[in-house]
Amino acid sequence: MSSVKYLVLFTLVCVVSLFQPSQCRLDYHFFSDFLSKYSFTLPFKMAEKTPKDWVDSLVKKHKVVVFSKSYCPYCTRAKDALKKLNLHDLHVEELDSNPNMDQVQDYLNQLTGARSVPRVFVNGRFYGDSTKTVSDVESGKFMEHYKKTDL
Repeated sequence: MSSVKYLVLFTLVCVVSLFQPSQCRLDYHFFSDFLSKYSFTLPFKMAEKTPKDWVDSLVKKHKVVVFSKSYCPYCTRAKDALKKLNLHDLHVEELDSNPNMDQVQDYLNQLTGARSVPRVFVNGRFYGDSTKTVSDVESGKFMEHYKKTDL
C-alpha cells in the first residue's frame, strides 16, 4: 500500500474512532512507524532506489543535469546561462522540493567535493558550480565540452 493510501486509511480510522481515541492513537503509531521506515525511499518512485541510485540514474539519463534549489541566486545564474544555449537535454532538479534533500546533497558531496548548489553534470560527469558554468558558457568552453562526448 502506498503512503497516500495509509494516510487516507489513517484519516478514516481517526474519524470513525472519534469516540474511541485509543484506537486512533494505535493507528497513528502504526502509520508513524510506517512513514519513518519508508519515507526515505518513497520519493524516489521505487522502493529500492537510494539517493545514490537516483542521482546516478539522472546523471546517466540526461546530457546535462543541474542540481539546484529554487531560491538560490547562484543556481538561477547557472540555469539562466544554460537555458540560453537551448540545449536539447537539460534536466534541472530542484532539491528544495525533495524530502531527501540532505541525503542527496551528502551524496553530491561524495561525488563532487561539495554539498553546495548548483552542481552541474555534463555527459555523465561533474562539470562544476555556478561560477565555472556561467564563465564557461560565456567563453564558449561549455559548448566545447558539451559537444565533445555523447552519452
